[in-house]
Parts: sequence; structure tokens; C-alpha cells
Amino acid sequence: MKNLFCRMLWEDPSKFASKYPKDQRSIITFGLAISLVVMIEVFAGYYNASNTFHISAPMTYVAALVWRLIIYTIDVLIIRSPSNTWVKICRGIIGIVIALIGSFTVDSAIFKKEIDFQLRENEKTRIANFYDVEIQNQKNEVNSRYIDWNDKQKIATIEAEGGSRTGIVGVGAVYKAKKQSADTAQEQYLVSDQKLNKLESEKKDAINASYTKAIEQAGFLAHIKAHFQF
Repeated sequence: MKNLFCRMLWEDPSKFASKYPKDQRSIITFGLAISLVVMIEVFAGYYNASNTFHISAPMTYVAALVWRLIIYTIDVLIIRSPSNTWVKICRGIIGIVIALIGSFTVDSAIFKKEIDFQLRENEKTRIANFYDVEIQNQKNEVNSRYIDWNDKQKIATIEAEGGSRTGIVGVGAVYKAKKQSADTAQEQYLVSDQKLNKLESEKKDAINASYTKAIEQAGFLAHIKAHFQF
């Protein structure tokens, strides 16, 4: 085990016995610490590759090994760097980043069901917000078209009942012109109403489809957002 830790820290195992007891303890301590961190980050790399970025096997294993190599190299370089203020600051920052990634991955695995639900809710909200603006604008247009049609229909009816300035009861040329205008307004209202129904149907279909696609299409930032929201 001592030889393994020495090799992990780029030390010569044959010189271990000649080192001071404090240095020997440091090698063992750092070796254990790096081993633990690397094991956690292998899991983190594999989990994030397969579940967050949806990389298919065997590339998930390659990603996990590459991530492990990066973390291991950074850890060893930090340990072997001269101890000064800037190195200590860099150690602290990198340590915080590694800890956050590790805790994020562990929490994501434990609470996967809840975070997946949050991802679906976020996508549902995004889709609803996208369609709600168009739907509200279309509703305003439908109401405007309906009022226009209703007004023109009333004018045509009044003309047929002799309520206009001519006072003539019957279906004459003036009535036919006004009726034609009312019919055109009705057609425009119906077209607008159909468009509104189509938008509402598209919104419903998009939300239903999002339940299966939200998790697959969610990127790393979306997972982080859902993670902290949960």
C-alpha cells in the first residue's frame, strides 16, 4: 500500500523508509485522500456522462476515466506544488469545485426521481410561457373579430327590419351589402377562433411531449438549475 501511495504521488517507493515520519504520514494521508477523491470522481464522471449529457456506452466509461485522470493529475500537481499563499488559494478553489461536483452527482443519483420531475416542470413552464403570449394575443384578436361581426350583424338586422334612416322594411340592396359585410366579419372571426384552438392544442401536445423529452434534452446547466430548485 505504501508503494502504491508513493507511485500515486510520483515519489520513489525505495526512498520511503529514509523519509522523516512526518513526510511518511503525509504520503499515506495524501494517498488515501486522492484515492477517495478519484473513486468519487470516477462515479461522478460516469453518472454525468450517462445521465446529464446522455453519452452512450462505451464512451461513458471513457469519459469517466478521462475525468478521473484530470482530477488525479490536478490533485498531485497541487500537492507537489510549493506551499505559498497563491497555491493555497488555488488548492481551496479547486477543492471547493471538486467537492461541489461530487456532492452534485451524489445528490442527483439519490434524488434522481425528484430532480427529473423538476426538469419536467421547468420544461412545462417554458413551453407554457412561450405559448401563453401567442394565445393571449390570439384571444384578443378573436374578441375583436367577434365584436366586429356582432356589430355588423346588428346593423344588417336593423336594416332588414326598417330601422335605418330609409325606414323601408325588407331585404334590399343596402341590406345585402351590410349582410355581406357581416358574413365576411363572421368568417374572419371563425378563422381567428380556429387559430386559437390550434394554438391551444399545440400547447397541450408540446407539454405532453415534454414529459418524455425534457430529461433527454436537458443540458448540464438545466440539471444544475433543477438540482438547486429541488
